[in-house]
Amino acid sequence: EIDQAIREQLDRVAHTTLLGLSSPPSIELARRLAALAPGDLNRVFYSDSGSTAVEAALKIAFQYHRQKPRPEPDRTVFVALAEAYHGDTLGSVSVGGMELFHETYRPLLFPVERVPAPHCYRCSLGLSRPSCGLKCADVMEATLDRLGGRAAAMIVEPLVQGAAGMLVHPEGYLARVRRACDRVGALLIADEVAVGFGRTG
Repeated sequence: EIDQAIREQLDRVAHTTLLGLSSPPSIELARRLAALAPGDLNRVFYSDSGSTAVEAALKIAFQYHRQKPRPEPDRTVFVALAEAYHGDTLGSVSVGGMELFHETYRPLLFPVERVPAPHCYRCSLGLSRPSCGLKCADVMEATLDRLGGRAAAMIVEPLVQGAAGMLVHPEGYLARVRRACDRVGALLIADEVAVGFGRTG
């Protein structure tokens, strides 16, 4: 069924860049995604990979604070989880936290405030109390509170950090991140490339 749909689409138009242009399938998909999105989310920005999706999200967050009705140009700091993986473009590597992939490029990257992953290898091996994720949430909240009006956004892989070793967030962690971001006026970027579209239930 998928192969047939691809063949039929090739007979119409094989490729469009979406750089100021559109096509009926991209419009139909945007309408469908907007209808499925929660709340009043009603805009779609297409990207060709996870890395560039994260890159676009970082730029959107940065630009938003400059162009909103009451601009806050001092919001330039991004907060990210330790051991995070968000892709291979410079912005996504900046917010990533895996030395194996990023150490070589450190001089090219922008600084990021890192907070502990809310579930670590020690927890998964039973070497520390399961509640340590809540302590990590305390550190995350304290970091956002300290940054206050300098925090542009926090980026997370919701519920599961994949490349870090399938680290599962403790129940309630993501809700605390949402509340902490709201409290200080920072945006929340959910990198759902690996966990979106129902993969986590």
